[in-house]
Amino acid sequence: MVYHADFGDPNRFNQMLTNISNRLSVYDNDPFKVKILVVAHGAGVQFFLKDLEGTPWANAQYDREAIFSRVKQLAPLGVEYYLCEITFTRNNIPKDKLRPLCTRQNLHRA
Repeated sequence: MVYHADFGDPNRFNQMLTNISNRLSVYDNDPFKVKILVVAHGAGVQFFLKDLEGTPWANAQYDREAIFSRVKQLAPLGVEYYLCEITFTRNNIPKDKLRPLCTRQNLHRA
């Protein structure tokens, strides 16, 4: 199952995380029963960054730590996150802005 996040609305992103949690619960939170991927590009990558300084979303006001906490909680349940490398390149976002969960290995051209 693939969830597509190309939006910057934190409420919508939170709802997506809730939907993923609900889907996992149907499969007993067993990563062998369901495979879930999140593909983020455009404004969707902001939720995976350490800080938003110097990005198009620098003025965004929301609880970034709370959202990323939810992202981290889903990772041990097998949820994988793939971020668009083109988004980073075109917006001059250094890859070292990625949070620890997000490594260069999961940056892909999308």
